[in-house]
Amino acid sequence: MEDEFAARCRGIDVLRLDQAMLFPLEHLPAHMHLVLATRADPALPLSRLRMRGHLLELRDQDLRFRQDETTRFLVQGMGLPLTEEEVAILQTRTEGWIAGLHLAALSLRKREDRSTFVKDFAGSHRYLLDYVQQDILAQLSAPLQEFLLQTGILPRMNAAICQAVTASSSLQASQQLLEELERANLFVMPLDDERRWYRSHDLFREALYCAG
Repeated sequence: MEDEFAARCRGIDVLRLDQAMLFPLEHLPAHMHLVLATRADPALPLSRLRMRGHLLELRDQDLRFRQDETTRFLVQGMGLPLTEEEVAILQTRTEGWIAGLHLAALSLRKREDRSTFVKDFAGSHRYLLDYVQQDILAQLSAPLQEFLLQTGILPRMNAAICQAVTASSSLQASQQLLEELERANLFVMPLDDERRWYRSHDLFREALYCAG
């Protein structure tokens, strides 16, 4: 009962916070700026703000490390004596995902066979798998968890394919879940502007496959 009550309270707080922010967003003076940092899209009129030119968005593709940033992080920041080729492999495998790079770096500190580890680094690595299970999947609702685990085998997907894989009752239900995952920034990325085709981050997809 306490867990259920706490969950409801959290939902109410978030809803009230979003509603409370609507007025200042609509009436901010021109010289003021409001900065929001959140993993998922807030329940705010983002499309309206975007249309008015009042919204500057920094999304996952903007936050990914570039090759030079990955080199500075791994070699200088984490003190790892990696070759340019090894850094490039990790950059490609993680797609610049900072948490993935950090987890790889923590493991590399304990390994002597760094070259072998880098070549074999995958979503099945225990640090990465623990992170996906404990910090991502465990925080989701049961329907989203099940959907992710069932579609983790798909390198590319649309609503029709997801419906077939999950035996969903409707095409619309699968589409809604795909869009919900996109809004929540759960490593599911659109491949077009019509929200038809999506793909999952390769490491995340591999971790889902192992977790399932």
